[in-house]
Amino acid sequence: MDVNIECLRYFAKAIEAETGIFYSEANFYQLSPRIIELSKTFGFESPDALWENVQKNSLSAEQKHLLFDSATNNETSFFRDKKVFDAIHDIFNAIGREKETLKIWSAACSTGQECYSMAMTFLESRDERPMKNIFSILASDISDRVLAKASKGQYSELEVQRGLPPELRSKYFEPSAPNPASLGDSSILWKAKKELSENIHFKKINLLDPWVHSHKFDVVLCRNVLIYQNTENKKKVIQRIFDNLEPSGYLILGGAESLSGISDQFDHVPMSGVVVYRKAAKPDVA
Repeated sequence: MDVNIECLRYFAKAIEAETGIFYSEANFYQLSPRIIELSKTFGFESPDALWENVQKNSLSAEQKHLLFDSATNNETSFFRDKKVFDAIHDIFNAIGREKETLKIWSAACSTGQECYSMAMTFLESRDERPMKNIFSILASDISDRVLAKASKGQYSELEVQRGLPPELRSKYFEPSAPNPASLGDSSILWKAKKELSENIHFKKINLLDPWVHSHKFDVVLCRNVLIYQNTENKKKVIQRIFDNLEPSGYLILGGAESLSGISDQFDHVPMSGVVVYRKAAKPDVA
């Protein structure tokens, strides 16, 4: 089904205004199936019919919620980009002994694989070098749908096969009830054990909205968020992250992202074959 380009422009503009996620016309092929699916969900015969109705009556609260939820890209897996988690392992080893509680923020946690991967990385690091400290992870996302799944900590056999080593699956997950969505088979679900999940806290956060945390973070992961934002919004998000980092705290971005032209308040630190960013110390005032 073809979607009128003016219809796509309308919804792309609405999405950008609310979330900062920018769909260029070159990427309308990604937006188009989402608008088609939304029109079906709301009982319209076509995206154009939905568009016409929205122009007359504006978006309802439910329509807004589903539109902005569907706009986000929730592609993820356990230990996505292994080198990044090797770097996180090195960071935990470097600063873990100094902290009673290592405070971490997964700023776009999606369905949760990232935050559970970080928790496993911390626990494995602590096993290698016995430490008495604990970790606390804030896992946030703009989507209620993915946060609901992440907070359950429950994954299908196919999902755990994407990046989760069998030995870590056995150590940190336990088999749960058969998957009710499976087609009559007994597909096992794997649920995070208490030691993995008890220090992870989930919260809905739109990174473009004002937000203040009760404490500053030692490590922030904000991966594959900036690539969907314009320059002004990138600067806004990074400045807020900077303000919420501990002195010499670390920021980790996605592989296709950088702070070039965005912020000069971080030092580039090569670790395990990737570049991470460390909050630069303020220069001494003479």
